[in-house]
Amino acid sequence: MVKYLIKRLLQTALVLFLVMTLVFVILRVVGDPAKMMVTPESTYEDLENIRRMLGLDQPIWKQYIQYLSDIFRGDFGNSYYFDRPVIELLQERLPATLKLGFISMLVSIPLAVLFGVLSAVKRNSPLDNAVTALVVTGRSVPAFWFGLLMILVFSVKLQWLPASGYGEAKQLVMPVIVMASGMGASVTRLTRSSMLDVMRQDYMTTARSKGADEPSVIMKHGLHNALLSVVTFVALQIGYMFAGSVVVESVFALPGIGRLIVTAIKDYDFPLIQASTLVFALIFSLTNCVADICYTLIDPRISYKSKGGAG
Repeated sequence: MVKYLIKRLLQTALVLFLVMTLVFVILRVVGDPAKMMVTPESTYEDLENIRRMLGLDQPIWKQYIQYLSDIFRGDFGNSYYFDRPVIELLQERLPATLKLGFISMLVSIPLAVLFGVLSAVKRNSPLDNAVTALVVTGRSVPAFWFGLLMILVFSVKLQWLPASGYGEAKQLVMPVIVMASGMGASVTRLTRSSMLDVMRQDYMTTARSKGADEPSVIMKHGLHNALLSVVTFVALQIGYMFAGSVVVESVFALPGIGRLIVTAIKDYDFPLIQASTLVFALIFSLTNCVADICYTLIDPRISYKSKGGAG
């Protein structure tokens, strides 16, 4: 297990290094933050002075070496827009994003698995049709449109919930529903599909023939084996859900990293974009690492050695 964890950590480090490099190169290609910091009355010399102050007048390879050196020392630089250390901004905004994502997972995953199992067991029933309709709706409706619709109904028309803000439980109700709906729909669909495949297997018939009651067959033999593919998918969806926080936090004006990165992109804030992207990449990589470890808890027949050989 120790060797496997070391291997996964090295793979995670490689992924983060590639993300850092890719984001660094793309930012230098697509824009010049110095142009966002000058006024119409500024001269070309003013523009060059700003570039020199930001270190953007150096060759890109020198900028890259300096960037890596700063990262390894734990220095993410200063935000161009906020004129504050990036690490302070991340420390302030990360808790809101993690809280929103964690609550959304607690709401969506258990309900999605439950509805997926019920839908598979009651295949072609009114319940199955209703769940399928909800899944299609959840996967089809864009998060920003769903968020705006909820604000219109529950904040403007009914005045039940605040349209924005952070700090009170009721201010997270709509953002959590929006974030949980997309992930919940996907997990429900996969759980249903996995359960239908498992229920066709011979060992399910054998368990019933031995006198096992139906709930025991469904939970012990069916769901237990169906969870492997679900865990893999959930790990990927968690990463996508945190990335989706960019939209949700912008719609509901939440003080998280998602909204922060929107501001950074708008103003070509290189240090802030690089650090925020690195945080999302780290969350995504660690989530997948945890999912691999969960495999052996679900099915002890899967060993770390076999997974390491396959990888």
